Amino acid sequence: MADHEFEFSLELSERPYFDRMLTDVARTVLTYVGYQGSAIEELDAQLKHAITRGGSDARTRFDIRFRAHNGELRITVASAGAAEWHTTRPLP
Repeated sequence: MADHEFEFSLELSERPYFDRMLTDVARTVLTYVGYQGSAIEELDAQLKHAITRGGSDARTRFDIRFRAHNGELRITVASAGAAEWHTTRPLP
């Protein structure tokens, strides 16, 4: 079990401008905690889907949090007017 303990949060708006940056940040965090290949691809796709369904308005604000605690990584996406989305995975 990895011994990572951290919380990394982002507040993003103007979606068309942050898509690439979010992909880079998510992949960096996922690689940092030890995920590889298909696990990174799957989590990145889920994160993008959560944001897409979280608001069609390009100006929607998103709060995105990566939290590593007790051997798990929890990713949360929250936006006004949409249900909070999250996924939890064991750390590699």
